[in-house]
Amino acid sequence: MHLMSTYNDSAASAAAMGIAFVSLIFSLVIGFAVTGLVLMGVFRKAGKPTWAAFVPYYNVYLLLDIVGRPSWWIWLYVGASVLAFIPFIGFLAWIGVLVLQIFVMNDLAKSFGKDTAWTVGLVLLPVVFVSILGYGQSPYLGQGALMGPQAQGFYGQQQGYQAPPQQYGQQPQQGYQPPQQYGQQPPQQPGEPGAPQQ
Repeated sequence: MHLMSTYNDSAASAAAMGIAFVSLIFSLVIGFAVTGLVLMGVFRKAGKPTWAAFVPYYNVYLLLDIVGRPSWWIWLYVGASVLAFIPFIGFLAWIGVLVLQIFVMNDLAKSFGKDTAWTVGLVLLPVVFVSILGYGQSPYLGQGALMGPQAQGFYGQQQGYQAPPQQYGQQPQQGYQPPQQYGQQPPQQPGEPGAPQQ
């Protein structure tokens, strides 16, 4: 009877370990799929291959390139994954990765012309906020880490007045001209036909 009880206990523990392993694999697959779907829109806007959003660690490597961070940062992510299984060191490694992730999310917000409030959203609810960046109306403006603070104003607006870019071969406009209202004729310069005589 004791032998039968031992056999049942080991079979139950083996079944529990098998269920835990299958649950872990299932969770990882779902996590990689959701991450890929979320990053796919960002990759498309930044001109990166969309399939790469589904490849673990390569998607982080490309995300670092999109935001303008050094490519060697990928080794910090890989190192944290390896050290995660060591009790105290793994905890410290994941805190370091969390700090790196805050920098990356801040740069991602700047890359799409968003402010610091978006960084908070990207850190706390990345699935929602990265999806909005990737599939919303915000255009990719460039590598946020390489944009200086003087280039960004509130909500990513350019500071100060800048004339619109000139097309090749056009003459620059003379002075400031206010925008025309619908149906109004542009002001005519003295000496042009139809201009009022002085």
